[in-house]
Amino acid sequence: MDLSPLLVGDGKDGDVFLTSNLTAAKVHHFSHSYARELRAYLRLGSLGIHQLAGFSIPNLEDFDDRKLVLEMTYVAPPFIVDFASAHLDVDPGCVFDEGNSLEDLVRERFGERTDEVMAIHHDLIDLAGIYLYDLNPYNIKFC
Repeated sequence: MDLSPLLVGDGKDGDVFLTSNLTAAKVHHFSHSYARELRAYLRLGSLGIHQLAGFSIPNLEDFDDRKLVLEMTYVAPPFIVDFASAHLDVDPGCVFDEGNSLEDLVRERFGERTDEVMAIHHDLIDLAGIYLYDLNPYNIKFC
């Protein structure tokens, strides 16, 4: 994998760079988030899910377990990215802030697009067994 110095995203789990191959390389800070994200992208790829409700999902191109790097296709909005907090097949039983439900938090973050985001959340569970609760405007981006 060839990492270029162009940082295109950063977050609590890692930094994303645009490579000279015009792919995105996510360098993870933690092995547990790397493993979760790798498993999610492998699951999505094995099911042939590269788009959901009109939102692009990156395809996994390569990975390096020693360096905790995932290389994936670069996608433009609308997209769904960042599966570092995803759980497969079993709901982790998330507890939400101050008694708010997931839908309350999504409504606060997405407003009138809440129903669309919640549909994506449910489609990921129903179609791929992926429980993704890190639903925010950086990870689910509209045009």
